[in-house]
Amino acid sequence: MQQLKRKLLNSDKKRVIAGILIIVVLAMVINFSILLLFNKKNANNTLEVILNQVISRLDKNNQEEERLVESLKEEYIEKAKTVSYILDNNEEFKDSLLELLIIAGKMGIDEIHLFDSEGTIIGGTVPEYYGISFNDGEQISYFTPMLNDKTLTMCQDVTPNTAEKKSMMYAITWNETKEYMVQIGIEPKRLLDELKRNEISNVVSAMPAYEGIDIFVADKETGIIKGATDRNYITKNINRLKIDNLDSSTFEISSATNIRDGFRQFYKFRQWGENNVIIAYSTKKDTKNFLLYSLMLSIYLIIASFIIYFMFEKIVKTTKDRNDQMSILLKMADIYYSMHLIDLENDTVKEYSASDKVREIVNKEYGATEMMRDIMSVTVYPEYVNEALEFTELTTLADRMVGKKIISAEFNGNQFGWVRTSFITIEADENGKPKKVIYVTRDIDRDKKKEQQLILRSHTDALTGILNRRAYEEDIEKYANNVSDDNLVFVSMDVNGLKIVNDTMGHSVGDELLLGASECIRKSLSGYGKIYRIGGDEFVAIIFVKPDEIQRIIDNLKRVVGEWKGDKLKSISISVGYVCADEMEDRNIRAMAEEADKRMYKEKSEYYLKDKM
Repeated sequence: MQQLKRKLLNSDKKRVIAGILIIVVLAMVINFSILLLFNKKNANNTLEVILNQVISRLDKNNQEEERLVESLKEEYIEKAKTVSYILDNNEEFKDSLLELLIIAGKMGIDEIHLFDSEGTIIGGTVPEYYGISFNDGEQISYFTPMLNDKTLTMCQDVTPNTAEKKSMMYAITWNETKEYMVQIGIEPKRLLDELKRNEISNVVSAMPAYEGIDIFVADKETGIIKGATDRNYITKNINRLKIDNLDSSTFEISSATNIRDGFRQFYKFRQWGENNVIIAYSTKKDTKNFLLYSLMLSIYLIIASFIIYFMFEKIVKTTKDRNDQMSILLKMADIYYSMHLIDLENDTVKEYSASDKVREIVNKEYGATEMMRDIMSVTVYPEYVNEALEFTELTTLADRMVGKKIISAEFNGNQFGWVRTSFITIEADENGKPKKVIYVTRDIDRDKKKEQQLILRSHTDALTGILNRRAYEEDIEKYANNVSDDNLVFVSMDVNGLKIVNDTMGHSVGDELLLGASECIRKSLSGYGKIYRIGGDEFVAIIFVKPDEIQRIIDNLKRVVGEWKGDKLKSISISVGYVCADEMEDRNIRAMAEEADKRMYKEKSEYYLKDKM
């Protein structure tokens, strides 16, 4: 019987080997046919694709440069505004070289210059520049429009610093009182590195090299090669390529096919700005190596097929070996922040990898269940502890993981930041209950913070910087059933006269009106709760104050509104209506919102009636 089994097994192996050989022969024939067809018919299409890729890459590099310049300009203007804000709130810093140097160092700024209203440097971190004005050179005269329009903020493109012969970018803004201008100067190393990388010679040289294909970018007027996959051609004339019927000065043809040295050669041309892009493809090497390549490919396929076959056979056997299983686990340990093998039946734990902080917490004399509870209690923030303890409770883990390979959860640790924890089944009983699991943690703090930043941006009003309607709708759902806090107050606010301002003075003035209103509301109410802009001129606040204090807070809001003055508007007016939770029997937040709106509109109608009188 055993002899029969061996014969059957050997017969199966022979059939597998025969099948492999048949597949290899078929693959060789198919490959030979495809290569031959490609060599005869598809050279032109390939060159067209590569030509488009090259031009697309060159266009993309130009666009990336433009985007980087614009983003740096915005960043540097914001830095100039930040320095201006600091100096407005700390007048003594303006005349202190040391303080200005400290500000520059903390903000990553190379130079700070203060200009008077006539455009002359009166202070800054570079005393030798004091006295220089907008009239003292082409570089600095770029900012002359600032003198005629004090609402301007400007940022200069990369410009060589005349005095120090280094490339700089300068951004400038008027201070809050429009008494002087604040200019910052930064050497944009990131942009300079990008410009260097994006030079045509570097871009083309860095492009993927295809066998038998060369890429050239030449000046349209002179024919000088600016970039090539073979750098030896750079600065040479395009005539060195010896392309028949090619006029390098006009590039009147878009493609060509020549026979050189008995082998076919293909070219593709296209103009790109002030340059011409040329793709050259020679079949010489492909033709010579065609049969050799096919033969080598066949040998490779045969060897690879047998290697894969024997490796597969070996892996099937060795996966049953526990030593190999331990080796795999040790390799996995390098991926994770920490990794432990937990024996659920014996309540034991074995460490494969862990940080020093985890080792400090883990007492190896503990049982696995007690150790896990201690780790969660010590390392997880209080608001996540109960959830973490429930997820990592080992006494219920086997039942929760029946038939499952892995379960995961995410927690915010007070020592490690955000982590993802997982239990992975590596051994289960006949009912699918895990007996041994791997417990791993992975650091996801950076990804979580990026996610939180995206959520914050999606919940922020772009104009005013306060919470938007999406944030309002999500927050109000928390109180959808009832309001349990007696101190909750719903405040409805509406900016008076926005439409009139937009229609008569323009939307920029309307934006100033909204920004002024949001500034007053934030100053008066943000310390008590959250503020939202839910419509064009509609604002809402959900705050927590004692009922006997709310009127004082609203009166303070109206006082702040009354004292506000803008650049183009002298005053603003806001109608307000509010409802305290203890006024409503059903404590329904949306009912509170409706009642607050009614009270606000009543005040609004009184405002317009009074205005007409």
